[in-house]
Amino acid sequence: MRSRFRLWLKKRGARRSGSPRTALAAELLYHVVFVGVGAVALWLHVQNVLIPHWVLRSELAEYQPSVCRVVQKKCQPQQGPTGLEHQPECQVQLRQEGPLQPTSWLPPVWAMADEPSPNRADAEQSLERFEVGAEHPCWFDPDNPQTVTLTQHRRWWIWLVTLIPFSLMVLGVVGMVRSLMSAGVSPERRQSVAQRAGRWEAAFGSSGSPVGTGLPDTSQVTDSPGVRQRYRLPSLGDPGWRIATLATICVAWNLLVVFFMTGLGIEFWMGRPQWALSLAIAPLAIGGVYMVALLYHEARSSTGIGLTSVEVSDHPFYPGGRYRGLMMQTGQFKFRALSVALICEEIATFCEGTDTRTSVEEVFRQVVLQEPRSEVSTSKPLEREFGFEIPVGAMHSFKAPHNEVRWSLEVRVTPLRWPPFRRSYLVCVYPARQEAAAAAEPPLTTADR
Repeated sequence: MRSRFRLWLKKRGARRSGSPRTALAAELLYHVVFVGVGAVALWLHVQNVLIPHWVLRSELAEYQPSVCRVVQKKCQPQQGPTGLEHQPECQVQLRQEGPLQPTSWLPPVWAMADEPSPNRADAEQSLERFEVGAEHPCWFDPDNPQTVTLTQHRRWWIWLVTLIPFSLMVLGVVGMVRSLMSAGVSPERRQSVAQRAGRWEAAFGSSGSPVGTGLPDTSQVTDSPGVRQRYRLPSLGDPGWRIATLATICVAWNLLVVFFMTGLGIEFWMGRPQWALSLAIAPLAIGGVYMVALLYHEARSSTGIGLTSVEVSDHPFYPGGRYRGLMMQTGQFKFRALSVALICEEIATFCEGTDTRTSVEEVFRQVVLQEPRSEVSTSKPLEREFGFEIPVGAMHSFKAPHNEVRWSLEVRVTPLRWPPFRRSYLVCVYPARQEAAAAAEPPLTTADR
């Protein structure tokens, strides 16, 4: 039996069914919860933590330095912003001295010795540096000498905590704006706008080639001149970006691991081993070591193998055309085999339920260069020229939202010490010149006839 009131907007493949208004209300409520929780948390944090902390820092800035004598010390439990805390305190006598009177000691008062800690053992450890009967530097309020402190250090991490509720509010506001902007736009309208933008990009392409609907632009190739040939082809998947991304993730991951392991080391050194937390952090540490090894291997491989560049005599390509190419390989290594191939792949993107999948099928491969066992040195890069021909009946390059025909030149190298690698360079094959002219010519109308 069909439900008359669907609460949620359910996705079924490319279609959506349900109540759009109820789905929009639920989505807005979801984002409003983020904004509300963030606002309440930010207000409580500012009211109960930041303002008292700021007032205390302002008062401490006016304190005067002096010397005091420790009489006794203790750990005073109190309620803090994160729960029960232990405040280390010392009973001290402030030294009073003047130009016309001898040195004297004021009556003893209790003074804060260090920052409060949720762990009583840490608070007691901070009191060990204050010996009873010894003299220590202190600061006192000139308007009220009974107010004395032994430290001027204050918490800094409470200001970083402000980022948590603030980020919740930002996420909620951005989500609300995005939901409201997309509320009155149908999927058909969004698809129409995307297709229109693609047509405008094709019509106003900067390459100067007869770009039509579905034909990729060649400006990214023609903007890069070659050294020996006319154009230098762009690489698909630059290894430099891969190493930079891997290095960023590796540094962030291992900094997190070092932070946790430092805390564990302090706990072990103080005689309070945390075995459960150690077992939880062990997989993170193993993953960090693996990422360091992987980054070292990638960086060493990229440095040892060097860069690969491919240049061509003309671009774009046309079926039946013959072209010349140049492959240059830098680095310092020996290889068993090296080959350059012209390949064509068909790429299809489709929906399977609520998942989006991509299928790649190689439909054409032609080896245009085969290099036997040789060596590449830093003083003399390997340079090899080759020629190739686009088949007469070959399908031209094509790019659509769900289908693509991609042509590329692929370099495969099998080094002796390094693992095999391959690097692909994108090329564009346009329809035959007669077909392109016919496609660009507008059809005859009744008035023309």
